[in-house]
Amino acid sequence: QPTLQVNGRYETGPGYLYNGPIVIQDNIAVAATHPANLYLLDISQPDTPIELSHYQLRDYLADLTVRGQYAYLVGESGLEILDISDPANPQSVSRYLANP
Repeated sequence: QPTLQVNGRYETGPGYLYNGPIVIQDNIAVAATHPANLYLLDISQPDTPIELSHYQLRDYLADLTVRGQYAYLVGESGLEILDISDPANPQSVSRYLANP
């Protein structure tokens, strides 16, 4: 019977990781936490993840996809696109508000 072991852990503080996605690209993990936070973590050493940045979202995140240098975030209010080419400094480049 195989067993799972925890290799590393990162505490985000108040809030919790919910059924939202975690996307890994190269050695960067992009993860959303409740109530409305996005974290970019360096996981090149899985036993000691390091926070590169924290981005405050407009609302709860429903879905997340990363393609190249962009993270596509879908929430209750619409779509937001972040440039994450510098993971320490994500920048909002576009936003579509479904319910302005």
